[in-house]
Amino acid sequence: MIKFQGEISDKNKKFFINKIKIMLFLSFFIPSLLILIPFIILVFIDSILYLSVVVFLILFPLIFLVIKNKYYEDMLPNEIIINDNTIICVGEKFRYEMEFTDISKIIDYGDCYKILFKIPCNNQSFICQKDLIVDGSIEEFEIIFKNKIRKKNK
Repeated sequence: MIKFQGEISDKNKKFFINKIKIMLFLSFFIPSLLILIPFIILVFIDSILYLSVVVFLILFPLIFLVIKNKYYEDMLPNEIIINDNTIICVGEKFRYEMEFTDISKIIDYGDCYKILFKIPCNNQSFICQKDLIVDGSIEEFEIIFKNKIRKKNK
């Protein structure tokens, strides 16, 4: 068993919250753009209703950039447990359990790992800060996931 437990550092909180904000913004902005094109054409034809839809589709994704960081902090884990073939991620307001087979890759940022899962299971909460390991070792972690780990700079 490998266990990471404790509060993620402020530096890592800021980094991952920014990544979550950008991911949410893009996941709504790109579809909004696709929907927006026909409405822009209709605005030129003539209609206030269509103009209001255009404004909504432009402004809606911006909501994710202005939401307070406290909301996003609730998405960060307090504990990650790796047993047999499962990974359990626990936060104050959530508990997720995933299988090893669902892992697409693990990104090594130097002081922490970010575990990414295959779509549609992708979950942004699986962050393992190396200095928070309380059971097992980093070497064990790297042996278990040796084919999945990719090094990346922040």
